[in-house]
Amino acid sequence: MNTKQLIILWYGWFILTTFVLTYYSINTFTFNTTVAFSILIAIILAYLTYRDSTNINTKKVFIKGILPILSIITLTALSIFIYELIYERNKNIITNINIDKVEIFEPNFQINTVIQNHKYASFSGRIRNNSHKIIRSITLRIRIYEYTTESLNLKRNGEFTVEGKTYYRLTPPWGSNSTYLKNLDEKTIESLGKQIDSTDLYTTLNIPASETKSFKIEQYTTQLEPSIWWVWDYEIINVR
Repeated sequence: MNTKQLIILWYGWFILTTFVLTYYSINTFTFNTTVAFSILIAIILAYLTYRDSTNINTKKVFIKGILPILSIITLTALSIFIYELIYERNKNIITNINIDKVEIFEPNFQINTVIQNHKYASFSGRIRNNSHKIIRSITLRIRIYEYTTESLNLKRNGEFTVEGKTYYRLTPPWGSNSTYLKNLDEKTIESLGKQIDSTDLYTTLNIPASETKSFKIEQYTTQLEPSIWWVWDYEIINVR
């Protein structure tokens, strides 16, 4: 084997490896196998290049064969890194929507039990997009509070008193297993205990600018345990 043939082998290895890796990039197993095989071939070529042989000009092979390949790989990796860095930064800048531009009407939160005691949480309502962008997704945080016996004088029929005044809002509305915080009066809100739990819900959407649409988020596994003594509220965490 002479110098020219070895340079051709290096370029052939590079072109074939690039083609195969691109073609099988979706299949992780095949991709990893190809990488391992490619490294093995590169080791063999390196051995052929730097072995003691009077027919091979090692310096010429490196300058005309190996160095250009290393340069292409380095420049490609650097370009991908720069692209990903710029893309991710611009993605956050471009797609994030100010949560003040989003309104939710008629919110409803439920905890339901399905087969084998598996519970799922659901949040529904109507969302208004007051921004000039399309809403693609939203993340909400449900905050759970609980009535405390220390601050309420509870009675068997579900009534309770605060400062001598009787309230009947403790039991949730028919069909619900918890009560929305903003449906309570101020005195009742003041009697609530601290936040006892929370869960984040995420869903994809497609709401054009200046439009209102109904939506529902379902989380099929949740650790929350429903109770009629619950009071819930929500917070918009992120909109894109």
